[in-house]
Amino acid sequence: MSALCAGVLVALCAVGATAPPATAAPGTASSLPEGGTFALALGAPASARTTEALAAYDLVVLDGIDSSTTRIKQLRAKGVVVLGYMSVGTVEAWRPWAASARRFAMGPVAGWPRERWARVADAAYRRLLVRRVGPMILARGFDGLFLDNTDVGERHPTQAPGARAAVRSLSGLVHSRPGRYLMAQNAAGVLRPAARYLDAWNREEITTGSAVARASAAADIARMRAAGLLVTVTDYPASLSGAAAARAMSVACRLGAVPFTSNRALNRLPASPPVCPTSG
Repeated sequence: MSALCAGVLVALCAVGATAPPATAAPGTASSLPEGGTFALALGAPASARTTEALAAYDLVVLDGIDSSTTRIKQLRAKGVVVLGYMSVGTVEAWRPWAASARRFAMGPVAGWPRERWARVADAAYRRLLVRRVGPMILARGFDGLFLDNTDVGERHPTQAPGARAAVRSLSGLVHSRPGRYLMAQNAAGVLRPAARYLDAWNREEITTGSAVARASAAADIARMRAAGLLVTVTDYPASLSGAAAARAMSVACRLGAVPFTSNRALNRLPASPPVCPTSG
């Protein structure tokens, strides 16, 4: 497994990324070494075999509550940076803080019957995230947080400023201790003004959809890389060993992102960690 350069996250040397600008996020530094790898493994089975497979990655995202503290400790002992998943833009009915968050719930999230969009523009909700939810996840031994569903600001534009404010406040929490990192997913239009508070960013599905959608994904990646962030990509091909998976990896590498493929339940891993080819 490739070790993280000085224990930090930023652009890939392997794909020719430039150094981050002066506004780079508090946890960043010069580079992730050649061969850096990433896994979004929220549904990873709770088995010794899967933990061993995840130990081959440099950066792994696990569920912030459902993942065992033993697995987190084992992966970190192998030099893996492990981030805890946290939904900032939705209220998830099964979480320990659900009763406190319920009053901030808005409309349903399509495809997720036990989840509703959150009124993140409400300062009281953001205080819940920063004072209770974030600390609860970090206390389990994670190296930082992975923020999801900030696209509430796309679905409900009045919530976009609140989503950015949540990122800013959670950055203060995470970066209050050296060696911790903050990563977010999707919603580049919402997040780009707050990119300086992030260390890394993940974009889902860059090889599916219309030509316009694919071009938009490529533009998002370019903008977030220009902001000095490590950029990763997660695609969901029908087979993790077929032509679609190979194409997803090729496109991600060409765009300067760290590739990863899985199924939509995020409980499968490729046979080996996807690695972009070196340029020389």
